[in-house]
Amino acid sequence: MTGFGLLASAIAVGLLIGNVFVGVIGDRLSYAWTILIGMLGMVVMLAGLSMTQTLAPALLMTAGLGMMAMIIQVPMVTRLQRAVPMHYQGRVFATMNAVVTIAIPLAAVLAGQALVSLPVPVIFRIAALGSLIAAVLWLGISIRSHVKIWHGSH
Repeated sequence: MTGFGLLASAIAVGLLIGNVFVGVIGDRLSYAWTILIGMLGMVVMLAGLSMTQTLAPALLMTAGLGMMAMIIQVPMVTRLQRAVPMHYQGRVFATMNAVVTIAIPLAAVLAGQALVSLPVPVIFRIAALGSLIAAVLWLGISIRSHVKIWHGSH
């Protein structure tokens, strides 16, 4: 198996571990707090990937990215399911699925272009910075909308 194949497998392992983790912590933390933890974890994993030069740490960081993705996605989707009226859920989730489907090749094109002009560590640092900005914005929005981020309330 090539290094790329191993990295792709590591993401899948991370997704599985993240799902189990979110299942275990369940409703112990608020959705906003759980999502913030996932976003900050993404920052750490991306920053770590920008510094690693060997396969073993890269596999761990990539698995960590998968785990953080699930820590973000599961509470976010759960929150949407609770917030969106049942008769609109099909349309809302189909639209979300379409946006994700469109975003995947767009991200691949952008990453390919970035790889042509920037070194890989710089790309990971930019991604970490973008994730950090998203986490700060998420925290600000959560506080502004009076989400009880610190007390496990939903």
